[in-house]
Amino acid sequence: MQDVKRFLVSIILLGGILWGCSAGEDSTAVSTQSSEGVISTAKAYAEMTLQVTEQTSAPTSLTLSPTAPIETPTSIPTSTPESPIATANQDANVRSGPSEEYPVIDLLFAGVSAEIDGRYENVLYDPSTWWRIHRIGEGKDGWVWTGVLSVSGNIDEVPIRIPPPLP
Repeated sequence: MQDVKRFLVSIILLGGILWGCSAGEDSTAVSTQSSEGVISTAKAYAEMTLQVTEQTSAPTSLTLSPTAPIETPTSIPTSTPESPIATANQDANVRSGPSEEYPVIDLLFAGVSAEIDGRYENVLYDPSTWWRIHRIGEGKDGWVWTGVLSVSGNIDEVPIRIPPPLP
């Protein structure tokens, strides 16, 4: 602290000397103040500065309060629907069984979705998959050919269903 005070006094003395030398509006004019006057003025400024710094209290140490850890947002996993969903790409026939031999019992309009609750792989006569749908809204449950649907969700767990007898 003593070194800081000496440094401040030196700066103030030097500033006072320079100020005294450059006093006046005309830079060619000779200063009328004597060097002793300049030094006494600088000493007076230095003394005032010392009094001001001595009167200020010493800085108190700050005790940091513990901060809560920043929580990083966790991504919310998107869940696969419990049942896969079939959405009609075009107006589709809903049939009473998994083949064109079964009668049409309803329509699944383009853009309408339904839950899938079964499947049938017709490998003998019509090599394709038929999905048994459970209507979410209005309409009858039945079978829809995979070629007119978009299927989303996990189809691995969809049970294979035995088709009803032909009417």
